[in-house]
Amino acid sequence: QDFIRRRLSFAGQRGWYYDEFGQHVAAMMREGGFMADFRGLLRAFDDNKERYSYGTIGRGTDTIERPYLALLANLTPDDLKPFARRGSALWGDGFLAHFVLITPPEGERRRERFPDGERIIPGDLLTPIVEWHKRLGMPQADISDTLDENDKPTGKKRLAISPHVIFPLDIPQDVKEAVYCYHDGLLDLVEKSDNHDLDGNYARLAEKALRVALLLASVSGAGLSLAHWARAQDITERWRASLHELYSQINEPAPSEERDSEDKLLFILKDKLGGKGTA
Repeated sequence: QDFIRRRLSFAGQRGWYYDEFGQHVAAMMREGGFMADFRGLLRAFDDNKERYSYGTIGRGTDTIERPYLALLANLTPDDLKPFARRGSALWGDGFLAHFVLITPPEGERRRERFPDGERIIPGDLLTPIVEWHKRLGMPQADISDTLDENDKPTGKKRLAISPHVIFPLDIPQDVKEAVYCYHDGLLDLVEKSDNHDLDGNYARLAEKALRVALLLASVSGAGLSLAHWARAQDITERWRASLHELYSQINEPAPSEERDSEDKLLFILKDKLGGKGTA
């Protein structure tokens, strides 16, 4: 019952892990498909509105208080190629700009192996998160019986959730100045570029960095400082490099048949030479 109460307390806030997100993108991009609305919904949920309402004739109006979706998804550059080539709408309408796009460098191969035995999360990593959760607190979910005109239970239940307690963080002037400087610098790069597919991504990077800085400050239990911003900007700059890596891999030209034959020939020659020479 306690688990159900906690789940109901955060009915409008969800975490979603999607292992094969490429198939979802393909379904979402089908005109008239039943998943086509996701293209707009995923953008709407990122706007941090106080509430989201949707009404139908059959169900009436459903209202979600403080809707939030944390989406972690896996897909390949090839999954995006049909829809995110240079000049594609997914760049222009800002859909991909709402995501952090993590892309490993092409051709990089990791050789590390998972350690044996049970994987245990270190206490020095877990404890601060648990303490953070306790500081933020939980909204109360009260479930009661619905009564008829004779004050007898109807068998239906009524749910009442107390408002979420908000802990605002002030942005110091030096952090605010750093945010604007970073944002202006990114827009200067946009103005000098001939390719404007990534304009939406660049316009949102400073906001993403500020979100990370606020999370770092909240977890630490301290006020937002320039140190939090410096760490957040460093993280965001790695995201920016990763964005360009993805864009490059999506738009790289397909190898020609002649180039493919040359590569096979070079591989055979190198193998015959024992890897000691090149052709």
